[in-house]
Amino acid sequence: MTQASDVRTLRDYDRWKRGLRNYEFLGAGSGASDLDFVRERGGRFLVLEGKTWDHGVRLPVGQQILLTRLVAMNRITDSVTWTVYLVGEEISHGTDAGEDVFHVMRFGKPAPQSTGQSGAYYPPGLFAEHTRESLSELVRRWEERAC
Repeated sequence: MTQASDVRTLRDYDRWKRGLRNYEFLGAGSGASDLDFVRERGGRFLVLEGKTWDHGVRLPVGQQILLTRLVAMNRITDSVTWTVYLVGEEISHGTDAGEDVFHVMRFGKPAPQSTGQSGAYYPPGLFAEHTRESLSELVRRWEERAC
């Protein structure tokens, strides 16, 4: 059942729930990964990978490998085809979406502070703070450059 705070961001919970897919039958448990946001313009791709902000961002090892390899493809093709941002989300549970804070870093430039079998940790100093509006502006500027 949806809560009042869900209404401002999720317009149709039942439709969203029907859209979820479970590919466990493929044996894709560990080693499989997903991307939260992908946009393509003119053969170029923008990826935003959102994680809960916890004094930095922890990225599971599978996603660490995936995002690292996407960014590495830029060196192979000698062009910036994949732009990847790691986004630490502090989502307000109130009714004011203006309180949401997004901690954003361009993936692939700074290395994580630590890596291990459980993944990588990116500390707060690597991120720039954004609002919904400034994150939207970042995506808009990327689109202008990509076209």
